[in-house]
Amino acid sequence: MVDEKIFWGFDIGTDSVGWAVTNSEYKLKKYKNNLMWGVHLFDEAKQSAERRSFRTARRRLDRRKQRIILLQEFFVRAVCEKDENFFRRLKESALLPEDAEHRTNNIFFDDTDYTDKDYFEEYPTIHHLICELMESKEHHDVRLVYLACVYLLAHRGHFLLPVSEDDISKVTEFESLYESFYKALEEKLDEEPPFDRSADDFAEILKSHKTVSAKNKDFDKLLFGGKVKTYDNENISYSALIKLLSGGTEKLSKFFANEEYTDLEKDSVCVRNADFGDTLEMLEGQIDELDFALLKSVKSLYDWSLLVDILEGKSLISEAKKDKYDEHGYDLDALKYLFREYLTKDDYNEMFKEVSGKQNYASYVYNAPSDKTRDSKYKKCSQEDFCKFTKKFLSKIKPNEKDKHCLDKLLEKCEQNSLCPKQVTTDNRVIPYQLYYVELKKILENACGYLPFLNERDEYGTVADKILSIMKFRVPYYVGPLVDSKKSPNAWLVRKLDGKITPWNFTDMVNEDESEKAFIRRMTCKCTYVAGQDVLPKYSLLYSKFSVLNEINNIKLNGEPISVQAKQEIYTELFERNKSRVSKKKIRDCLISHGYATDSDEVTGIDDIAKSALRSYHDFKKMLSNGILTEQQVEGIIEHITVTTDNIRLKKWLKTQFPMLADEDIKYITKLKYKDYGRLSRCFLEDVLPVDTKTGEAESDKNIITMLWETNENIMQLLSSKYRYSENIEHMNRRYYALPENHKSMSERLKDMYVPTAVRRAVTRTFDIVKELKKIQGRDPDKIFIEMARGTGEKPKGKRTNSRKDQILEHWHGLDNKDINDLKKSGIWEHLDTIDDAKLRSDKYFLYFMQLGRCMYTEKPIPFEEVENEHKWNIDHIWPQAKIKDDSLDNKVLVSSNENGKKSDSYPISDDIRHSMAGLWHSLYKKGLISEKKYQRLTRSTPFTDDELSGFIARQLVETRQSTKAVATLLKVQFPNTEIVYVKAGLVSDFRQEMGMLKCREVNDLHHAKDAYLNIVLGNVYNTRFTKDPLNFVKNNEKYSIKIFQKNSDGKKTGVMTRKVERGGEVAWNPETSFAIVRKMMSKNSIRYVRYAYMRKSGQNGGFFDQNPLRKGKGMVSIKHNLSIEKYGGYDNATISFFSLVSIKDFGVILLAVELLSANKFLKNISEAKEYAADKLSKEFNVKIVPNDVAFPLNNRYNVVKINSVLELDGYRVMIAAKQNSSIKFVSNESLILSSQHMAYVKKITKFIEKRKQDKVCMINAFSGISSEDNIELYDVLVSKCNIKPFNIMYENLGIKLSDNRDNFIKKSVEDQVLILSEMVRLFKTGRKTGVNLEEVGGRKNSGVKTLNTCLYKVKDYSNIFLVDQSPTGLIERKSPNLLDL
Repeated sequence: MVDEKIFWGFDIGTDSVGWAVTNSEYKLKKYKNNLMWGVHLFDEAKQSAERRSFRTARRRLDRRKQRIILLQEFFVRAVCEKDENFFRRLKESALLPEDAEHRTNNIFFDDTDYTDKDYFEEYPTIHHLICELMESKEHHDVRLVYLACVYLLAHRGHFLLPVSEDDISKVTEFESLYESFYKALEEKLDEEPPFDRSADDFAEILKSHKTVSAKNKDFDKLLFGGKVKTYDNENISYSALIKLLSGGTEKLSKFFANEEYTDLEKDSVCVRNADFGDTLEMLEGQIDELDFALLKSVKSLYDWSLLVDILEGKSLISEAKKDKYDEHGYDLDALKYLFREYLTKDDYNEMFKEVSGKQNYASYVYNAPSDKTRDSKYKKCSQEDFCKFTKKFLSKIKPNEKDKHCLDKLLEKCEQNSLCPKQVTTDNRVIPYQLYYVELKKILENACGYLPFLNERDEYGTVADKILSIMKFRVPYYVGPLVDSKKSPNAWLVRKLDGKITPWNFTDMVNEDESEKAFIRRMTCKCTYVAGQDVLPKYSLLYSKFSVLNEINNIKLNGEPISVQAKQEIYTELFERNKSRVSKKKIRDCLISHGYATDSDEVTGIDDIAKSALRSYHDFKKMLSNGILTEQQVEGIIEHITVTTDNIRLKKWLKTQFPMLADEDIKYITKLKYKDYGRLSRCFLEDVLPVDTKTGEAESDKNIITMLWETNENIMQLLSSKYRYSENIEHMNRRYYALPENHKSMSERLKDMYVPTAVRRAVTRTFDIVKELKKIQGRDPDKIFIEMARGTGEKPKGKRTNSRKDQILEHWHGLDNKDINDLKKSGIWEHLDTIDDAKLRSDKYFLYFMQLGRCMYTEKPIPFEEVENEHKWNIDHIWPQAKIKDDSLDNKVLVSSNENGKKSDSYPISDDIRHSMAGLWHSLYKKGLISEKKYQRLTRSTPFTDDELSGFIARQLVETRQSTKAVATLLKVQFPNTEIVYVKAGLVSDFRQEMGMLKCREVNDLHHAKDAYLNIVLGNVYNTRFTKDPLNFVKNNEKYSIKIFQKNSDGKKTGVMTRKVERGGEVAWNPETSFAIVRKMMSKNSIRYVRYAYMRKSGQNGGFFDQNPLRKGKGMVSIKHNLSIEKYGGYDNATISFFSLVSIKDFGVILLAVELLSANKFLKNISEAKEYAADKLSKEFNVKIVPNDVAFPLNNRYNVVKINSVLELDGYRVMIAAKQNSSIKFVSNESLILSSQHMAYVKKITKFIEKRKQDKVCMINAFSGISSEDNIELYDVLVSKCNIKPFNIMYENLGIKLSDNRDNFIKKSVEDQVLILSEMVRLFKTGRKTGVNLEEVGGRKNSGVKTLNTCLYKVKDYSNIFLVDQSPTGLIERKSPNLLDL
């Protein structure tokens, strides 16, 4: 019908998009006889952190190469006069002699009177050579000087220590590091730590060669008198602190007493780990700034201990390394002597010769010849493991008097993990460049006396000066890549002059000031709300004010908001006048002192320590009050500090921009450190006014920051429909994007909107579907309903939670002795010990234990055996379900069913109950058994305000998550006349639950489409019922319940969907007809299934192949072009980008795998593609194939067959997944359909399997709902699926085996049956990439893995193979001719 309304629904996840199209009666529309709903799946986007680490390593190696090239340019003339092939030999050093053009055996020295053998005898290590060149002014071979210089430049150390190269004694200075650590701890605590500032004994413990536990005990004794755990508090765990200092592994959530840190990608950290620097870099911005500063100072202390250990009292690294070499030799000689003298030959071989997985000397030095037979477990072991292994042998020795001292010395070294020290270890990462610089400088000073070219001079200094400048030079972070910004989108360099940039001419060639401005522009993100506006620095005066007001506007006194005047006094007195961190106690004291509260009043709504502060305001308070700087000037300085780490440039900028500042002020400012940006702009806080969109006039002259000051509303409340700020922002954004210069791609828009990486891909896929639906229907929809899965891209994965029993015990352990004795006397403690974990997952039992076995409305004891009795005890929602959807434990109490019935949907709780229960509630709150939020709700005495009621409704209608709002914004741009409706995550789930429409992810993926359909239904019902203006709805005294649909225990139905929902003549729901339509639609399973097909642009680890090369004779890709894999090894698992259908003369049609390394070349032109195919297949078939023998049989130019492309094998659809030897591995594209009864049963099985993974001995019980009879029934159903279409094409033979083994299945235990059924269900899962284990019932351990010969002309198992090209919706398909007929 022409006037028929069209609704679109979307269910958007991180790896899926479900979609549906209906009319206003919720009947699915059709296109070419296909129902218009479907599922579009794709791989979840990964964060770029891993690729970034590879890129960083690649850049570091590239810069090292550049330093070496610059050095070679200086030395090349003098070296070639002495030895013209020297640099050529170095370049060929990785080649075998027979493959090298300019060398035979020697690499470094190939003179008649001096060879590599002579060199290594004279200088066993590079450090011996460096020491010689530093100490001697005698003439040395120029090649020796080059080798020493190139080593020092290549391994130049880190730049983290702000110490002059001319005063390296400060490199090992401990006092300043300890002072920084003490200060960081002081700032974290907002008080002095419980130990003094004495650093001497602290340093001795750090330096000691002891185990982690021994160091831990020493720190405990020194700092806390052996009672560290008694000092742990709500701000910090000192026991975790000393464990980290000792080199142990600890959780950040424990160290900083912050449960939010359990959500971090890396909660457990260890400063001893070589990659801790990378971890620290990743954590910056993710954890509190004070926590980060303390963690960084702990790392600095630990690194200092490593550096002191490396130097061992020496001032130069090479001297210390030379001693390490000698010490290793002495230890090794002594060790070998004792083994020969006192142990067996087998012991000696086990220690020194055996190449195996043992942690012996061969594994420690890890230098077994590559052609020697190796145990597959052979790998490098640590010094600590080597010492443990060696100690077992030494402990067996009974020495004579002469050798006793030698043995004792070695055993002592084993204890200290210092036996046979190595020169090259991961600890070398702590060496600063200053130590290497001094060595390079000494070598060059001596060499200048006998190498004249080092003294050659130009306007930039001598050659020796330039070499030293290479050592010191780093490309400033604000300059970025040294390429023209026109040539790379990732560069912003601004030049002064064209030409080569070197360390010594850098300032002449690069415009640093302009480059820095460009860098700041790139670094500044855009406002979350107002398009095109730059965000404020996190420590901006304005943003700090916003953060504090937004936090303290939530403060409540006895559950009621405090007055605006009280809030303003808290801000002025506690935040503006005092620099120290503000605690809840200070706020309470402030309210009491000003007469706003009494001693018995409870302050809630804010954390124990306020998260926000006016740090930058206090930093500049004196200069602002004295009129030295204006607020605007301070804001500019803060912005500059935020993006710079170069104090010299900052000082220069301050002197230029603010000449009135005294040197003392500039020195003070340069010490200030600010990092990170907020998410809001100045425009958002100061320029946005509430505007009547009909008239275009401002309703008020009060901006957002003013409203935060003059009201107690937080930012989300100000952006609600109660005010008009959001409407004005939408209007401003539409105007912004309407300007031609602001037109951006979707990817750019999503970046500006802070949409997480994982969500961007989902949004892109959604819009592929949107474009096609519009094309098919030829019109815009009337409404679009969108839901994004809870947590989509919002939080990192991997949150670890304690079991409910652990949570209860954790709370109980904080009780006093009387409470604990009462629990034990009453039997409640025993009940907790014996209760089944499955029972405890029930909210009823959890609340029973958290309420200490008492009713929350009568205080009567609840008999444990009656907890499940619905007629006696119910869960009540404190804030009624009719008014707000809140199923959290903070809104639930276990109460007498009589009292629950009396309370019904009323709020607040009656005066009688509140007064009689005040004592118990307060006691439970103080003991931490109920949360602050629950306590507020229980004790509140006032009814809901209109604003609150409208807010409750708005929660169901308005989406606050940035990702969902971004999708809605983009849809609104594309469909300006369409109404975009948010559907709250959870609504569909609740409706499914109540209506018995369960979904089971383990069975198939079709639920995404059905969820999208239900989004239309529920979204439209709520949208029509409550309108766009909930406040107006409430003020019109319209009675409401936000319950969807619910059957009570007495069978009575309540909720929105039990009545007709109509507004303005539009019927959104008629229970008499709508239920039947929805049930009918939901029973259908003809759903379009599409998995996104793509060409791979990177491998699993971001590369063309596995990153570590294999030994000689192994691998698929040579290490370098024309290097034999047989001689040099190669890289394995070359990444396949796509396949191509090719026809080879005298053979037939082949699906050719095209490697990522050659993909661009293949797609360049037909001749390149034919050449690649001929070359690859010649090697594969071991016959000569020429490019003219290659043809592309389909019309598609290159016949590209993407990963996940669909093949139809005799009617059974599969997707191409990967290449496996000479075959293609494919996965099923068909969906398993089960009855709702069997779906529900599979869910029970899945639940048990998950539980079994955590508890290996877990057994099925009466609460699991699983039985042998039901298992047999499901087994028969799944076996029957193997014998009917479409699955019989793949699994008919397997089905016969499973049928024959039915009796065998019946004999299994119920637990074993469940494990088998789980595997059988997985057999049918679409997209399954691994085999299933059906050994127990006649199948194989790897059943269900299917392959297809890439040589299609050899395929005999199928009569028809079609390539199916699907559109994003799957509604449009194109089939190729039968590939077997080509």
